[in-house]
Amino acid sequence: MIEPKKLNKEELEDLFERSREMHKIWHKFSGWLIKTYGKDLHGKWIRHKMKVDGKIKTFKYRSFDDYQLSQRLCGYEVMVRIEKYIKRSCPEIKIVHCDDEIHAGSILLLIPHPKHGITMMFIPQLTGIQNQWFLYGGHYKMLMSTLEEMKYVYEKEDLE
Repeated sequence: MIEPKKLNKEELEDLFERSREMHKIWHKFSGWLIKTYGKDLHGKWIRHKMKVDGKIKTFKYRSFDDYQLSQRLCGYEVMVRIEKYIKRSCPEIKIVHCDDEIHAGSILLLIPHPKHGITMMFIPQLTGIQNQWFLYGGHYKMLMSTLEEMKYVYEKEDLE
């Protein structure tokens, strides 16, 4: 078994800073989604004590009901509100049109994580089923064009 490399304080701080920068757009958007549609989905705060570097430290965290949030992220009003927020506050996020399982106009969100990848999120219009979407020819072209436009998020060697 290979032992993981232990990072010193500076290496750890650098790692966290790069991670914050890489996921900044996602966290901003995710925070808005939770504030807008999921304020009531947080569990109770849990305190956990743990020994770190010979000292007892207390960490606190709480759970979040992601499944319930996903059930709320559907419908025309939600789509319009998300599109307005993205246009105003997160223009790096790209919107591609598609259809949901009953062929009602829906949207795919492509959220960049620079030098790492792209998160795709589906917002259906008329169904709560979020694992199925349909692309007509125009939707396909729009998706492929957007993905090509967003390839900047990957390192050059990742694409070879």
